[in-house]
Amino acid sequence: MSYHLYIYPTEVKRFIQAGGDWEDPQVTAFLLPDKFAATIEARLLNYGFSGNGRGEFEKMYGSLPVAAHIYPGSVAFSAPYWKDFEAQVFDIRLHAMEMTDVGGVSLYDPQAVEWDFGLNDEP
Repeated sequence: MSYHLYIYPTEVKRFIQAGGDWEDPQVTAFLLPDKFAATIEARLLNYGFSGNGRGEFEKMYGSLPVAAHIYPGSVAFSAPYWKDFEAQVFDIRLHAMEMTDVGGVSLYDPQAVEWDFGLNDEP
């Protein structure tokens, strides 16, 4: 089992909060804003992730990896529920929050069923 955290275009947040369904094809039609997509890879590398050139990144916490995947419409983080889990989750939540500073994107935590960590400062 893993802890997951996602960055989506803000349009996805609005669509879901308006009663849209996660399985609706419209969710995958929303793309990350260009200004966000252009910086995401450099930011992940700056945060200590290593990439494979195909949108997949990994950062080791001792012997446990935290993964980040870049897709056209989202960035997905995944951390295993193991030793030092809290430190890993704190780290990816901090990185994800920092990545949203360009605007046009929102964080989604499916474990808490919460957007933007409960902050209501929508762009």
